[in-house]
Parts: sequence; structure tokens; C-alpha cells
Amino acid sequence: MNEIKNIFKDNITYVEYARSGVVYFTEDLEKAKILKEKGWKYSKCCKGIRIIPPEETIVDITDYKKVLQYQNLVFNLAYYDFIKNLIENNMLKGYINSILERKKFLYKDFEYLISYGPILDTEVRVSGSDTRVSNLKMDMVESFIKSEEYKFYYENAKNELGKTKNIKTHIRKFRELSDVQKNFYKEVKENINIIKEMEPYNQVIFEYNNLEILDEIQADILLFVPFGCFKYMSSFINDSNLNKVMFWEIHAENSKESTFKLFSKEIYGKKVLIIDNMYSGKTMKILKNKVIEMGGMPILFGLSPRNKNNILNADYVSIINTIYKTSDINIEEEDFFRNKYVEICKGGDTNEY
Repeated sequence: MNEIKNIFKDNITYVEYARSGVVYFTEDLEKAKILKEKGWKYSKCCKGIRIIPPEETIVDITDYKKVLQYQNLVFNLAYYDFIKNLIENNMLKGYINSILERKKFLYKDFEYLISYGPILDTEVRVSGSDTRVSNLKMDMVESFIKSEEYKFYYENAKNELGKTKNIKTHIRKFRELSDVQKNFYKEVKENINIIKEMEPYNQVIFEYNNLEILDEIQADILLFVPFGCFKYMSSFINDSNLNKVMFWEIHAENSKESTFKLFSKEIYGKKVLIIDNMYSGKTMKILKNKVIEMGGMPILFGLSPRNKNNILNADYVSIINTIYKTSDINIEEEDFFRNKYVEICKGGDTNEY
């Protein structure tokens, strides 16, 4: 366990995606196996094996999956305000350390890192030396609920939001798909699993309240960056546009696994809607340039941007369940993302999902 702790501490870096993290490279398969058993994720790369520790999103206000994780929109905003206040006052580390001290037997030889960087305006992420980071996440929530500050933050969020809207999701089982989509997902799994094992069959469908805004684009190709988009893509594809789907995996971080394509298409003269989960936006920029080089017309759709400046690099963005044309929004607005959260979530008839 001490070896894992030391690997974690000795490999803290500032990655190309503009945030701090832990990245460990090795050619030792036995070490890779030990780390995998502790929850670390690995991939082949130019340096041998690239391994990163388990990580948890503590709170988020733009990505609908992470917004929904605590099953209460009021609580999510209250917790976001609480955690952000700790960060602004340089108290988040002390808050976590007090939890570790209270439960030091459970967290023996455990290391953690609060990820910082310009791409994380709306999300707080913590990585850990092993899977106990998941326990830490829940202990942080429990500590907040039991704290003297809880009532203050929750009441403020409740007063601001009032009743909240219903953010709709549902799971569509593979057996419920049309034959066209069944064949599509079978081919995706057959090909993608050569690179990285995944299970694309049972899809979580998220219902955007204005998905029709994308119809005005009349894109010829829907270009998804697969590993960043698999959990989102089922909300955008259907029988009528499956023939437009193309996957192109590419990385801004050079040490990651090689690029690959699936369902390649002729790009010259075509409108190409590039869809990716948006952190730094570097991957989208690379793909935009490649599409231009190939004679295509790129249109960028960034899912859940965490930084205001990144919005400027996209033509469209999604925040929770709403799609915006970036030319129609004012990112100079103070507390932009928090205001969007309130605007999107308030005015419903429930405080539960």
C-alpha cells in the first residue's frame, strides 16, 4: 500500500488538459496489475502503459449526469456553493483532512489530490490513491449535511430556486431498439472493444428541452469523439441519422493511445458537426483543423463546458438540459454558470427528479 501511496504522490502533474492530476507511466505489467486492482485505469501509450488513479466528481453544475447524482437540484446547488466557498477561502483541503483524521483507521495510507485548473470552473474533482476516494466523496457529503452551515446553504438554494423543473432521463434497453440501431451498436462494440472494452448496449437517454435547435445546422456528418461521448450520444442519434454518424478518437495529450476512426466518411464539401464532452476544448480544435484540411465545414458542439472561455471556441454548447447557440449568450455575465443553473432549474413543480 505504501508503494501505491508513493506512486500517487510522486506523479502529480499538470496535464495538457489544463488541470492538475496524477499520471503514472510504466512498462512493468505487475505494477500495472496491482494499480488496476486498486481502481486505477490504464491504457497503452507511447511510454508503455499510462495509468491514472480513481477520481470522483464531488459536485458539478453543468453536466446533467453529475448534476443529477445527488437526486435533488436544490441540494446540488447548496453543496456547490458550500464547496466553492471552501475553495475560495483555501479551506477545502482542511475540510477533507478533518474527515480523514476522524476516520484515520479507514483511511490509513490513503492519498488524495484536489484537481485545480482553469477548465474546472463548474466542477470539483478529487482523485485518490485507491477506490476509497468513493468513500471520501460520500463522507464529504455526510459531513456537509451534519454541519452547522448546512441549513444556511440549503435554505438559500431553496429560496433561490423555489420549485424545480423535472430533468428527464430514461434507460432504453437494447431489446427496445430498432433493428437498425441494434446493428449499429453491435458494430460499435465489435470494433471499439479492439481498442478499449466497453458496453454500449443499454443506453441512458437524456431529454434535451430544445434538441430541435440542432436541426437548423443540417449537418451531413455527426462526428463524435467516442470515449468522451459514448454516454451522451444516444440522446442525439436515431434511425434517421445513424447513417451520418462517424467516430474519430484523437487526443490533445500526446501520451494517450493512438487515434482511430470508425464509420469513416468523405468529409470534403460536407457540414461536419463535431460533438465532444468539453473540458479544455483542445480535442475539438484539433478535429476542427483536420476537418478544414480535408475540405469540410466544421461546426463545434461542446457538451457541458466547465470554463467560460471554452464556450467561445464552440458554435453550440449544452448546459444541463439546454442547448445554446454561443452567439446568443453573454459569457461576461457575473456567475455565468451558476446563473444558468438557476435559470434552467427553477420554476417547476417539484423539488425531486
